[in-house]
Amino acid sequence: MLADQTTTLSPTGSETLDVGGRQVVVTDGHAVLPEGMTHLPDRAFRNRTSLVSVAFSRSLASIGDCAFEGCSALTSITLPAGLTSIGKGAFHSCSSLARITVPTTATVDDEAFEPETTVLRLPPANMRHIERWYEAADFVLAYKRCRPLLYGWLERAQNKLGSYGPDGAARQRDREAFEGDFGPAASSSGA
Repeated sequence: MLADQTTTLSPTGSETLDVGGRQVVVTDGHAVLPEGMTHLPDRAFRNRTSLVSVAFSRSLASIGDCAFEGCSALTSITLPAGLTSIGKGAFHSCSSLARITVPTTATVDDEAFEPETTVLRLPPANMRHIERWYEAADFVLAYKRCRPLLYGWLERAQNKLGSYGPDGAARQRDREAFEGDFGPAASSSGA
């Protein structure tokens, strides 16, 4: 335990830790970091083998070196979207932590996680709407590239099966009529 970290035990099975001048409550192995805490100091929870999960404050921006090193029972953490850095060895020797999602805004120092831990990178929330826009644009571009193939397939199918109107009469469909079925997005392209 660090010199600036003190522990107060209560009769209910919870304890209060002084971590970097802030009070952190740990109840039955579940720690809750207070709102407004922007930095978790180096070695804040080092070798707390009974720690199972941590709820981070949304304002947390950085996790110090070796902050959770040796927390072998730690299985569940959700990092805040605004996190910017994870220190060296922050989750080293956390053998029960199988998977963690790290925002792409965060820099990750050496040996921050065990080699067995699956680390996923997640774009920040303010970028996800842009990602959806790119997916929509990709769909439109894919349609433009595939449209000639689709016309060829439809032409062959029409020759084999024919096309019939609502009254049952045979009719001929051309490319413009086909594009009209798909609205202005499909008919506005020049491909």
